[in-house]
Amino acid sequence: MIRFNFMRTILLAAMIIATAQTSAFAEDSERLEIFNDTSQIIRALYIVPSGQQDADWGNDIVGDGFMGQGDKRVIYYDPAYRYYHIKFILDNYEEYILPNVDLIDAWRINIWLDDIEYKVNKNARG
Repeated sequence: MIRFNFMRTILLAAMIIATAQTSAFAEDSERLEIFNDTSQIIRALYIVPSGQQDADWGNDIVGDGFMGQGDKRVIYYDPAYRYYHIKFILDNYEEYILPNVDLIDAWRINIWLDDIEYKVNKNARG
């Protein structure tokens, strides 16, 4: 009986810690939708706070597969950083970097191509 109570206490403590960590993460991050409006397939997509891209671009947001025209990915970013660099690789392996994208109050961004260059369109919260 003592062993059962001990195991139940350990399990309850683990659940409380996991809940606290999830709540802390949710409070310290902002949800962001990233849409592909490039008219091309994106093979890989990275987003890092400005100044940190030299060390590590981090994980590929696209994941397995591709990000087609109109597809979106949802990420959670740290709002303590205002500016982020966005790097993406197209289906033809051309690589582009959009530097210093202002994400303050953004809930959605669209990566798109105007006549000569790729740009980001930002949709702000409320």
